[in-house]
Amino acid sequence: PPGSASPDTDECLESQVAAEEASLERLAPSLSLVQLAGNRSKDTCASLNTCYIYKPGLPCQCNSHCVRYGNCCADFHSTCHEYHFRDPSLSRPSEAPLITFYVYRAQNDRNFGPLNTNAASLSGVLWYLQNEIVPYCSTQTRGGTPGYRRYGKTRILRYKVTMKATTPLFKRGMNFGSRVAFDSGKNTGAWEPEKDMVYSY
Repeated sequence: PPGSASPDTDECLESQVAAEEASLERLAPSLSLVQLAGNRSKDTCASLNTCYIYKPGLPCQCNSHCVRYGNCCADFHSTCHEYHFRDPSLSRPSEAPLITFYVYRAQNDRNFGPLNTNAASLSGVLWYLQNEIVPYCSTQTRGGTPGYRRYGKTRILRYKVTMKATTPLFKRGMNFGSRVAFDSGKNTGAWEPEKDMVYSY
């Protein structure tokens, strides 16, 4: 998938690009490869809505590999290298009501802010402790050193959160989006993360 290229992915992309370039060179042998990439079509990243997503079969691409393979759409740098809201309402204050609630987190004795960390309802954090902490005596497997608490968990923290849903999400009748894994500052759990980008920043 885009953004996680492997040698097989590179070979596949290289063969596709080579085949497209060979076909275009037969049709217009006087054009350079750079000119060919820029003149394949009137399609643009803005019209295709494909920034950072590889879409096979398109005449030009807007993902991180297009510079390497010389097949970027003409507006790749201006459209995809600047931040653009997929929904214009995201550039304005949310129309959703302000809501306040508590979330909970199991943590060790270290003190750090709740940045890129998981939190849950009270019942959710108790389920986590019972199913992923209590049965384990080591950091990896069951049956480790007696008395060792997995990950060194020692306490449950409570956070008071005040927030608004985004306007696009609220207009769909929701205050919260679907639950996905969120690691290293990005969505790592959705099968089609680009669909969720319509509702968020």
